[in-house]
Amino acid sequence: EGESGQMVVKSPSVMRGYWQDPQSTAAAFTDGWFITGDLARRDEDGYFFFQGRCKDTIVRDSGNISPDEVEHALGLHPAVRQAVVVGVPDPVYEQAVFAFIQPRDPTAPPAPEALNRFLADRLAARKIPQFYHLVDNFAVKGLLDKIDRKGLQQRACEIIRTSQESS
Repeated sequence: EGESGQMVVKSPSVMRGYWQDPQSTAAAFTDGWFITGDLARRDEDGYFFFQGRCKDTIVRDSGNISPDEVEHALGLHPAVRQAVVVGVPDPVYEQAVFAFIQPRDPTAPPAPEALNRFLADRLAARKIPQFYHLVDNFAVKGLLDKIDRKGLQQRACEIIRTSQESS
């Protein structure tokens, strides 16, 4: 209760498996329970709240970080229109938090230091991004208009590598 965990479900209405894909079916079920790949939190009243996807979870200093939680906190900043957070490799802490920021006003983007101060009252220190990058907009993927997190993660790694090479 109150903590994020992986959502698993068991019900007569849950699918029996993936069409003509026994390997994926075997990986998705344990003792009749369907492993959704979703992270959820249950409140004191028994209601569940979606927290993100397991594959998007950032692992930092032996703890899990939900990108949605960090994105929500960044979205509360008045200068941020939208934020997307991904994990990038970190030699000490497994992963670092990298935030792509779309400012409300491109001529007056928020400074990383200002964002860090703002987040300090809202997030644990290990959840505050180590890297920020400003974008005009976000690339989308597919018909559902979803953000291409994998593409952004690759882009974040390229940005870090380019920055290290130039310094």
